[in-house]
Amino acid sequence: MTHHASPVRTDGWVQPILVAKTGTHLATVRAAAQASVLAFLGSRGLSSWQEWLAGPFTKTVRRTSTGKLETATATEPVTARVEVADADGTVSVALAYAPSRYSELPREVVKAQVSGTDLARTVDQPEPGPFEVWVEQSLTTGKASAQAAHAAWIWMLHRLQDNPEQVAEWAALGAPLTVRLTGPAALAAAETEHADDTAYGFVRDAGFTEVAPRTLTAAAVPMRR
Repeated sequence: MTHHASPVRTDGWVQPILVAKTGTHLATVRAAAQASVLAFLGSRGLSSWQEWLAGPFTKTVRRTSTGKLETATATEPVTARVEVADADGTVSVALAYAPSRYSELPREVVKAQVSGTDLARTVDQPEPGPFEVWVEQSLTTGKASAQAAHAAWIWMLHRLQDNPEQVAEWAALGAPLTVRLTGPAALAAAETEHADDTAYGFVRDAGFTEVAPRTLTAAAVPMRR
């Protein structure tokens, strides 16, 4: 099952995600993906989600200081906050909001850095869950976070239709998942073999930033046992 990732837009609805600039790559990508879906599962009644889901699932991932993340947590309608520690103990933080229009983004999101979010590559600690996310290894942290979140959404939305109890149990545990970096050949091979398998979800990018149009950037893959 392949889905096309959202293009860059300057109007319409977008899900804002803030990440700490002191975090690390894999842990931040994982935190952003978990926070993105938990934000929805914790506030599904908000009408903004229906507006957003009717469009291309646009997300904006921006980095800011730890202090401003704390300010945002205390003063803005943050819907989900996830902290992930990598193997050396560095804590990466992601805050995810319910969608809003670009013209109505929360204050701390507007002030945060949009481009150039690329954090240190260190070893992440896998977190067993029902699936894992493969992300193309050349992507920056900001881009990878959005693509990983998109893959997690594909998995979640399909399961909400055929197994909502599994999603509820997963969310109650904090939406655990593992992020693995991989090359384009491995992603392409997985899509070729499992394109029609609903246990898998593949993300192809619109190509407005970093990669060419229709580039395969991420996949939700059943957890290796």
